[in-house]
Amino acid sequence: MLYRAGGYAFFGCYAMAALGSTIMKGRLPFFRTAVKHTTLATCGTYCSALATEKIAAELYYNKLLISLGDKYNFTPEEVMDLQRNLNQYYIKKDRESDVAKE
Repeated sequence: MLYRAGGYAFFGCYAMAALGSTIMKGRLPFFRTAVKHTTLATCGTYCSALATEKIAAELYYNKLLISLGDKYNFTPEEVMDLQRNLNQYYIKKDRESDVAKE
């Protein structure tokens, strides 16, 4: 959901800015300009959607770690160790799945 919303938000803003730029110039864009804006809008939409998803996931992950720390009275060092161990676990799991695919 956030992936789609982030992409739509960027595309909408970019389309409005490109349309406003075209209206301010008072003439239709050349083919080169249209291709440039199409390429930038497509790439920007994809990248902004990915960035939105990663930022939201990181914020949720941090919130989850903080709530675990509060619930179980972890010190900040213990929370950092937990985070490090979880990251190592997922890296190991990704490597094992890559080996299993081969």
